[in-house]
Amino acid sequence: MADEYFSADEAAELREILIRTSGKSTYEQILAQDKDSYSLFAYRLGLAYYYSYEGEGNKQQSAYWFKKAAEGNLNPNQKERAERLGAIAEYYVNLGAVDKTGDSEVTYKNYWDDLVVLCDGNITESDNANTALAIYKEMASQICMNAYQFKKAGVSTSDMQLQLMNIEKHVKEDIDSTGDKSERVVELEEELATNIDKAKQTISMLE
Repeated sequence: MADEYFSADEAAELREILIRTSGKSTYEQILAQDKDSYSLFAYRLGLAYYYSYEGEGNKQQSAYWFKKAAEGNLNPNQKERAERLGAIAEYYVNLGAVDKTGDSEVTYKNYWDDLVVLCDGNITESDNANTALAIYKEMASQICMNAYQFKKAGVSTSDMQLQLMNIEKHVKEDIDSTGDKSERVVELEEELATNIDKAKQTISMLE
């Protein structure tokens, strides 16, 4: 995956290796015996699924690996990243699912509250600009796609607007102030700006 493109074929080949057995254990179980190596492997695989799967990313498939990574031995920044991105990925798995009583296991209000927590603080300082921008993009994208559901669940349009303002403030104060103009940061900032504009338009239609 040197080209930052994690293909479905590569993923299938990796899965086949992990479930292959040696004696009574699978290769994944054998790898998991070395907690440090396994948690780092899970972390990197989570990132590959989240950002690079088929060139677009697959958050659902990243959830399992981020959970495994966060349970293991990572440095503080990696652990925080695994927890933050894993939380987003879990909602893609669970949102809209129902339990045996017919009630939704996850509500859009729960989702909103956790997205707000994920965006809180100086993510660039605790992790890096790429992670911060990916998380901000996710918030703006979710407002754009689910503004009606969020409002229906009790989130006000002013709360949504405030989050977009906070994101713009974080980008200006936490990222732009550092002078980081790497190609990836510039690309992510442009994508974020597009998402914010679309989110603002969506919110305006609810008022």
